[in-house]
Amino acid sequence: MTYRKLLFVMMILLCGVAMKAEAATILFSDGFETGDLSNWVVSGPTKWTTVNSASGANTGNRRAQVPGPTVADSISRAQSTANTSGISFEYFYKVNNALEAADHLVVQWSPDGISWNTLQDITSAGTTTWVHMTHSLPAEASHQSGFSVRFVASLESASDVISIDDVKIEGTLDSITQHTLTYTAGADGSINGVSPQTVNHSENGTPVTAVSNKGFNFVDWSDASTANPRTDMNVTNDISVVANFSVIVPPPPGDHTILASAGSGGSITPNGAVTVANSAD
Repeated sequence: MTYRKLLFVMMILLCGVAMKAEAATILFSDGFETGDLSNWVVSGPTKWTTVNSASGANTGNRRAQVPGPTVADSISRAQSTANTSGISFEYFYKVNNALEAADHLVVQWSPDGISWNTLQDITSAGTTTWVHMTHSLPAEASHQSGFSVRFVASLESASDVISIDDVKIEGTLDSITQHTLTYTAGADGSINGVSPQTVNHSENGTPVTAVSNKGFNFVDWSDASTANPRTDMNVTNDISVVANFSVIVPPPPGDHTILASAGSGGSITPNGAVTVANSAD
């Protein structure tokens, strides 16, 4: 194999690896083959339904459909995009009968399920076959726990019918940085809890306790923390700490009190409370 051919093959392989690493992940997909709208929230007049017809579906046997007359009749789907970027929204739609200017199927997305952005307003359209639409959403759609999409139909007459099928939300999962938490006991103690621990960036560890041997006390950790048990929160880097212990020192020698008294028929000297030094006779 010549050098040029080898270089060409290597470039293809590298490109393939890069493409594979950045391949989109399907976050949500619905071809309505379950025969219901259980993956969606239906609101408004609720005329949305699923239709079983292999010849009428884009793929499979079923599709979602809404007939008129209806106003602000919607199906919505909440799908978290946390830890995901490069969000795209894909679907197929079909106008079963021509739409007039007063007829609309509005396709929208929201970062939080409250504030909605319109992607497409299907109106004044003739009868169509299945139309494939893919929308690459802005960065604001990424990393949103409340991300949502919806289809909102307002149709004037019973002859106005719109179908949708093969809805898909995709994105690229972020690479997740992980950190290691290591807890070690110094001499005269031990660790109760998991060590080492592996946690994702900005997440929390689990509690660990420094347990002293008999005759010793826990002092602190090598990073000066005195928390015991200890739970590291919002971890952004590796942590490695040692628990320090110290011997329990008995109290210094002191004076003692002797309380003396005589029974009946006798006496004692000295009588009463007598203070003597430690170890004295």
